[in-house]
Amino acid sequence: FRYLFGGTANITAAWYTFSEYARRGFFELVSVAVISLFLILALNAITRRESAVVGRVYILLSTLVVGQVLVILVSAFQRLLLYENAYGFTRLRVYTHIFIPWLGLLLVATILLQILRRDQYFGAALVAVVFGFALSFPLLNIDGLIARQNIARARAMMDLDGVTLLNLSDDALPALVNGFRQADQPEKVRATLGAVLACRSYRNEQQSVQPWQSYHPGIAASRRWLASADLSAFPVVNSENNPGVNLEGEFFACFQASGMD
Repeated sequence: FRYLFGGTANITAAWYTFSEYARRGFFELVSVAVISLFLILALNAITRRESAVVGRVYILLSTLVVGQVLVILVSAFQRLLLYENAYGFTRLRVYTHIFIPWLGLLLVATILLQILRRDQYFGAALVAVVFGFALSFPLLNIDGLIARQNIARARAMMDLDGVTLLNLSDDALPALVNGFRQADQPEKVRATLGAVLACRSYRNEQQSVQPWQSYHPGIAASRRWLASADLSAFPVVNSENNPGVNLEGEFFACFQASGMD
């Protein structure tokens, strides 16, 4: 129990980093969940349940296995929260967070199908979970969610990773511009957002003119969001063919790659 839910105390005691603690939890979860699913499905196919009592005992044991996996699932979710609170939100971390509840739903559906004696519908349940997982991305607007969460962390006196914001898609622009405009935004946060938006505007200007067939409502909306922000205080300078914005003695480059972690 201490290993699963020890949180920051567990990290300190075991000398883990937040990254190691979250990754171990996630990959342990995936391994155990896959093994458990195969085990339940295989036993369900070969087990002879010749009486109602045997059938109930089998379902009880299967439910116990799934319950133990769900405990690991909750632990992995908690570890990711610790990781994100410490270092911020990225696409990979948010994808993982979305994956965990859908995996839990598949495990619960497997047990319910066994209780209802509808095991033949497992394939349909699997397809539904996969489609639901994929549909979560556009419904939640992943990049907008990342921008909002990271700005909220920064307002709580945490670091704001401008490189992550710089490399988000145009879906994040409404959250970035709204954060930049917010009247009570801390000056340091506003400066980082200003640099990010100025660089994104510069990169848009450097793109070649596209034919009308390339028109996309989302891209057009992003340009309108950028045009609505007053970025005159954040001029982009081209230093040795490396455009960027000077922020209180620090140079924020407009072309930076962000990691996948």
